[in-house]
Amino acid sequence: MSDIKRLAGSFFGKPVINYLKIFFLFHISRLTGNVFTASFPFAFSAEVSSMCNLGCPGCMVGMGKTVREKHFMDILIFEKLLNETRRRSFYVNLYFQGEPFLNKNIFDFISKAKSKRFYTVVSTNGHFLDEKNNEELIRSGLDRLVVSIDGIRAETYSHYRKAGDFFKVIKGIKNLTQQKKVTKKKHPFIVLQFLVHRNNEHELKDLKSFAGQLGVDMVKLKSMQFHTPESMEKLSPSNEKYRRYRQNTDGTWHVKSNGQKPCFRIWSQFVITSDGDVVPCCYDKIPQHVAGNINEGSITEIWKSKKLNALRKNLINNKNLPGICYNCYS
Repeated sequence: MSDIKRLAGSFFGKPVINYLKIFFLFHISRLTGNVFTASFPFAFSAEVSSMCNLGCPGCMVGMGKTVREKHFMDILIFEKLLNETRRRSFYVNLYFQGEPFLNKNIFDFISKAKSKRFYTVVSTNGHFLDEKNNEELIRSGLDRLVVSIDGIRAETYSHYRKAGDFFKVIKGIKNLTQQKKVTKKKHPFIVLQFLVHRNNEHELKDLKSFAGQLGVDMVKLKSMQFHTPESMEKLSPSNEKYRRYRQNTDGTWHVKSNGQKPCFRIWSQFVITSDGDVVPCCYDKIPQHVAGNINEGSITEIWKSKKLNALRKNLINNKNLPGICYNCYS
C-alpha cells in the first residue's frame, strides 16, 4: 500500500492530464490510421550505465552486442531530461542495459529525480548492496528496487548470472531489508525478480518461501527474451507456462505475442541511452532505431519527430514493422 501511495503522490495534476491525453490520442490514432501524439511521454528510462560487471548469456551487454561506447550517463543530460519533462511526466526507470550501481553518481540521479517528484525505479543484479550503499539508497528516496537473482541456490544462480556471486547478493538484500526495519522506512519497495529458464524452473515451488526469508516486498517472475536460436534451445523452460515463445511445426520459434497490434508504449514512453540517444522502446537494445540525441535537440522535438511518427504510423497500420517488434512480448 505504501508503494501505491508513493506512486499516487507523483501522479497528480498535469501528469494526470498528460496521461489521459496520451491515452486518448493513441486510440484516436488507431481509429483514424493517422498519428496524433501528446507533447510528452508519461515515463522514460535513462541508462545511467551502459556497462555491467556480469556476463549473462541472454543479455546484449553480456554478449557484447551493443554498439554504443561503454560509459556512464552525464548527469547534466539527466537534469535536462528532468527539466523538460517534469511538468507532465512522472515515472522514471534509472536503468536500461547496464548495471546502474557501477555509476558512482547513481544516488545523485535518484535524488534529483525525487526532487522533481518523479516515481523512481532501479533494476540491479544486486552486487553493490553493501551497508554504505544501502544507507545511501534509503536516504536518496528511491521508490522501487528490482533485484534480479534467477536462482535460490548458488549452483542454480551461476547457470545464468555469469561471474556473479550468489552469497554476496543474498547478503546485500538481507542487509537492505534490515536497514529498512531499523530506520523504519518502507522504501525502497523491493522486488525480487526471477528470470525463468530451463535450469531454474524447478526452484519455483520454493521461491515464495525463499523470498519471505529475505524480507522482500514482492516476487516477480519474468520470461526470457532470446536473440539466437541456440540460446532459445538451451534455456527455454520445459513448462510452456513460462515460455515467451511457441515452437512451430517446422521447428522454428515465434513469440507468443508477436507485435501484430498497435503499441501503446511508443505513444507513452521512451528510452535514452547513456550517450544521449533516444530510442523508441526497451526492446531496441543495440540500438537500431535512434530517433535523435538529447544533446542536439529537445525531447519535444525528438518525441514528435518525423522518424518516430513514421514508426508509429507503421505500427497502427501493421506494416514495415522493425525486427524489435517481432520479439516483443508486451
